[in-house]
Amino acid sequence: MMIFPLDIRNASVAEQVLNIQVPAYEVEAKMIGYKDIPPLKDTIETLQNSTEIFYGYIHDDVLMGVISFQLDQSILDIHRVVVHPRFFRRGIGKTMVAFLLNKYRYHVDHFVVRTGAANIPAINLYKNIGFEEIDRIQVNGHLQLVVLT
Repeated sequence: MMIFPLDIRNASVAEQVLNIQVPAYEVEAKMIGYKDIPPLKDTIETLQNSTEIFYGYIHDDVLMGVISFQLDQSILDIHRVVVHPRFFRRGIGKTMVAFLLNKYRYHVDHFVVRTGAANIPAINLYKNIGFEEIDRIQVNGHLQLVVLT
């Protein structure tokens, strides 16, 4: 197992990320009952133009998961934690989040992440790592986000 930086500007890398992201977010969309999740609209080009920093989780030469974030002064804002559904329930998401917390703990004052309020597995993952819920945001009539820090 290895977690390494991904060059999202490379079309091949962006395609590999998309091939993990779409099935992962399709599972979340079904779970939360909301299919209009913005990452499901991503394309290779939108990923290539992203300002997020991407890391990949690879095992046996297979990219199984991706985490991305933005640094805003002293805040690390996690944007995506995606694992291909074939590799769910193996601790990959938790490993990637823990990797970021460890790598950046001396460089930032706060970590923040948002997820759908109905995505109980994701909320539990973040809480088990030490995140605490600080807010809920009603995006529209169908989607509520939980903010954890």
